[in-house]
Amino acid sequence: MDYVTAKETLKTPVVTSFSKTKFSNAELRKKALLWAINLPTGSSYESQTESIYHTTYAGSVVKFGKPGKEASRDRRPNKFDMTPILYENRSGQLFRSAKGFNFFELLKDIQTKKKRDGEAGRVLLAMLYRCGVLLDHDIIDNELCYTPNIEIMQWLDERLRSVDGTHQAS
Repeated sequence: MDYVTAKETLKTPVVTSFSKTKFSNAELRKKALLWAINLPTGSSYESQTESIYHTTYAGSVVKFGKPGKEASRDRRPNKFDMTPILYENRSGQLFRSAKGFNFFELLKDIQTKKKRDGEAGRVLLAMLYRCGVLLDHDIIDNELCYTPNIEIMQWLDERLRSVDGTHQAS
């Protein structure tokens, strides 16, 4: 998608109707960093401590495993690095996703979804952008939570199936 198309997509009503937060972006970024720094840490990449970040409306769970692999590299280790982990809700039970969750696999999955439905693909990309710049976050019970608009997530699910990583029963 070119820059102009992406910019116009961000202005469409379905994108601009996302929930607004009561904090400024700078304040949310600061809260997000402090929250991430204060997450419990395992002793090594092989023995991460997993913390729940978000439970989707369909019951799948995103966790962060800390430390991530950058914490154990030789050059300039990053002790605050975290690995995103997806647990899929299948018939009421959570299973660690076997699909993988690195950026290449994530982008490949988005590309597949965009080919299936171009309009929904653009909305999904816009939603991910808003997530990345902390436009749809809130503080709930003293924790930073990603809170996308449920109607938009359901609209995406109808067009793309399993937007939140949940496999639909056949």
